[in-house]
Amino acid sequence: MDHASTGLNFEERGIADAIAQRTLRVPLNQRPYAWTEEEVQTLVDDLYRAFDEGATIYFLGTIVLTRGNNKQWEVADGQQRLATTSILIAAVRDFLIELGDDAGAAKYQSTFLLDYDPRKKDFSPKFYLNYEDHDFFLSTILKPPKERKVFAGQHFNSHDRLAAAAKLASNHVRKMVAAFPLNEKASRLYDWIDFLREAAKIIIIMVPGKVGNAFKMFETLNARGMEASQLDILKNFLFDLAKDRLAEVHPRWIQMISTIEGLGEDGLLLKFVRHFWISQHGPTTERDLGSSVEAFVKSERQAAEIITALSSNASDYVAILKPRDHPRWNELSRTAKGSLYTISHELGGEQIRPLILAVARNFPAKEAEKAFEIMVSWSVRFLIAGGGGGGVLDKNYGSRAREITKGELTTAKQLKERMSEVVPNDEVFKRAFSSATVRKNNLARYYLKALELYVKDETRPQLLPNEDTSAVNLEHVLPVTPSEDWDIEPDIASAYYKRIGNMALLNSRQNVDLGNKSFVEKKPILKISPFILTSEIAKQRTWGPKQIEKRQAELAEFAVKVWPI
Repeated sequence: MDHASTGLNFEERGIADAIAQRTLRVPLNQRPYAWTEEEVQTLVDDLYRAFDEGATIYFLGTIVLTRGNNKQWEVADGQQRLATTSILIAAVRDFLIELGDDAGAAKYQSTFLLDYDPRKKDFSPKFYLNYEDHDFFLSTILKPPKERKVFAGQHFNSHDRLAAAAKLASNHVRKMVAAFPLNEKASRLYDWIDFLREAAKIIIIMVPGKVGNAFKMFETLNARGMEASQLDILKNFLFDLAKDRLAEVHPRWIQMISTIEGLGEDGLLLKFVRHFWISQHGPTTERDLGSSVEAFVKSERQAAEIITALSSNASDYVAILKPRDHPRWNELSRTAKGSLYTISHELGGEQIRPLILAVARNFPAKEAEKAFEIMVSWSVRFLIAGGGGGGVLDKNYGSRAREITKGELTTAKQLKERMSEVVPNDEVFKRAFSSATVRKNNLARYYLKALELYVKDETRPQLLPNEDTSAVNLEHVLPVTPSEDWDIEPDIASAYYKRIGNMALLNSRQNVDLGNKSFVEKKPILKISPFILTSEIAKQRTWGPKQIEKRQAELAEFAVKVWPI
């Protein structure tokens, strides 16, 4: 059916029928076959269980197809399921040949696996894998046994996974007919293929050439693989415009993907593409990324330039996330590297990445160092005092990134002035810190460590990393479930438990579990702590809301100096 508002088409089919109905291709840039034996076994077991129980419908999720170059159908999402289904059908074909059922084998081969071209005297697949896997898949699995040769091409790890999946499928086919008489084995396999074609259902989503509405739709879906679908929509759009320069841009696209995926962080590719786009064009939500690209990129030259820029920016983006050991920062000071590390690893700064990327690529080194250091204070102040809701941070960070890229801001001072109206000032920050509740332990440890280093007169205490969490414990002096010795109502304890003023650092080597012990029992341990801010708590006669608020107000006075603007 057609979906009028987006231009998308939807089909309900059996997964084998999807392969039979149209030639499908995995885009060149997509990952190779990735399923482990365990994942293949899980799919096979689930399918066979439904088949053996006589299920008329077994739902396998969605498959996303896009129009690639030459209007060929490409698989944006679903490669693993489609490839594994092809492998299962190939195993059936091979066993039918063993049974002497050449006609049945030929029928299934021509329907689901291979078309034979008599002019070329060769086979063409119904389903193409990517450039790494295609030849191996064709020559060792899709072709019938008598046509196979030892694969002599370049070896990739995905070939081992394909071979393992083929062996597992072969074993499964033999096992599923083992109990049947010889004259009934073929019929059992026919029923299995019918199940894959008719009952093992998928929903096929076919994406049009226009990327904006389709991109918005995928942004709302919460299914496995949707990120890859969004990226392939963009890739196909850009590649279609740059089709006469594919030899130039395709390696750069592959390089971009391999650079970002090298970090091994799920979802990072799409974040990078959006953050790059923001650094160039200003605030852009994930939902609107497709429309924004489509509106701006109109020519072959622009498409090629965008792909080239993505490849170039990918290394800098990775460097932002690995500030201490990436050669990109060799010319920067230790302070600058500490600033980047603090933002990325201590504070989890993600919204600010487009701005960091723009600064890194456009500011001179000395100006970049100043900008990175002030960004630490901005990040903490927004975390404590808020002010970043409703897209405020995205809007301001994105707008400043675009201004830097366009050359309108060239110094850290100019950037600071442009952010001055939105960053919480000292009074706002101090007031917010005085009553702040911190729910993430890693942030609480960072705040307390920075404050501790400040009272010990360390230079730039805000840039030093957290202690190893296995070496330093975060103690909540007033426990969330206080014993009767505390004489504090549970709702009061719950309200003050996560207040910064109630938290303290303790060395884990003291090997104590203070838990919900009374304050009298905790005081001796707090007193001998090497952390000044912790040992001072032991000077109090009692501990409760009044003492927590007083201590937190004192910490707030330090905070405006630890994270200055």
